[in-house]
Amino acid sequence: EGETLRVSPIVPAEENLMVINTEGSITAEGKLTAETKLTFEGINDNAYRGYFARLNQERRRRYFEKIVNEIVPGGKLTEFGLNPSDMQNTDKQLRASLKFTAENVLIPGEKAQLLSVPYFGTHVGYVNFVLRGAGLEEREYPFQPGVTCGVNETFSLELADSLGKVRALPDYPELPNKDLEWTRKMKETNRKLIGKTRFRLHEVSFKPDAYKELKAILEDKEYATRRRPILEPADTPE
Repeated sequence: EGETLRVSPIVPAEENLMVINTEGSITAEGKLTAETKLTFEGINDNAYRGYFARLNQERRRRYFEKIVNEIVPGGKLTEFGLNPSDMQNTDKQLRASLKFTAENVLIPGEKAQLLSVPYFGTHVGYVNFVLRGAGLEEREYPFQPGVTCGVNETFSLELADSLGKVRALPDYPELPNKDLEWTRKMKETNRKLIGKTRFRLHEVSFKPDAYKELKAILEDKEYATRRRPILEPADTPE
């Protein structure tokens, strides 16, 4: 008797994005100076707004200082802004602006040097929070993130002419899946290193077999994110 069970429609991941853009420059000595702007959309706005509402301004700053230091070893937050100042004002979208520096983002070697790119999307974004629950290798019962979400991240870094030529850029695999997708691309144009990352969680529940596929993709993603651009040594002659 009665009506059939009704369920709420799944909100598309595109409505729950963390949008991140970083622009900066790197000197010949390897010093990074950059600004990152973060826009919290959908569930990201809800979750982070509630968290920041419980913090005073100093604790909010320490939160972002910690993020910067984790993303760029030795990174220092020089300025930060978080709007709206009144977290109860839901008419205004939650946004953050971070200015930071790092004395040396280069990993030197005898014949080449690696460049550490500041990716915020691995530390900021609700998608990282919900996927923390995917720790088990196998599951007997479904894994339920409960919400779709994702990250769009772009960056542009101007390289000093004397920094050394870019020898090779990472070749990132595409990890397309109907439930989870991750892609990352990078190129050099006129001494600017430009990159884009797209990360989407499209499903809210994973049965044990689907969970195995999810774990495999997350492991491939983790491995791929370790790849870095390779530059010639700064003193390589023309």
